[in-house]
Amino acid sequence: MRSFPQSTIYKKGPHPPGFHYLSTLTPNFIGVLSMNIMNTVEQFLHESNWKYDDSRKSAGILSTDIQGKNSSYKLYLLGSDERQTLRVFAMLNTVIPEDRRNDIAEFFIRCNYIYQMGRLDMDYSDGNVRFTWGVDVNGSELTSKMVQTMVYTAVHCLDNTQPYILRICYGDLSPKEAFDVWKNN
Repeated sequence: MRSFPQSTIYKKGPHPPGFHYLSTLTPNFIGVLSMNIMNTVEQFLHESNWKYDDSRKSAGILSTDIQGKNSSYKLYLLGSDERQTLRVFAMLNTVIPEDRRNDIAEFFIRCNYIYQMGRLDMDYSDGNVRFTWGVDVNGSELTSKMVQTMVYTAVHCLDNTQPYILRICYGDLSPKEAFDVWKNN
């Protein structure tokens, strides 16, 4: 597992959590051959000496595990040459209990207002959490450095909010209190 320089159980399945929702937002995304963009993503992974799963590369999906300061995360990189896009998903390995999802949603809304790029998401149906960031490179070229920035930012943002997510779910903070502490750290 790759260590992240900054900074309960993951459900296994054929697709990342929330992927069904992604496919409804972007019709025909699944199955798009994404070799040029995915080759750039692979270049970054090779340059960084990361091990990764390329079994769904033909569908435009690469995945790997990454260790942050506070937890480990599953990372998905979804590319489409047809749309000229790359999306990065850093997945939290904790499922939010149903009775705490509204509080987490409030915390995410507060945090997302601060973020300049990317956002925290939660699937209300299953409690899976991710930080997602996408880029449209139409008319430009995706570089390994751009992929690095997207990956590190996604993991860094999720890793920095993870302790507050847990404190809202299992501890002593309201969403606003957690946000105020997070914002000032």
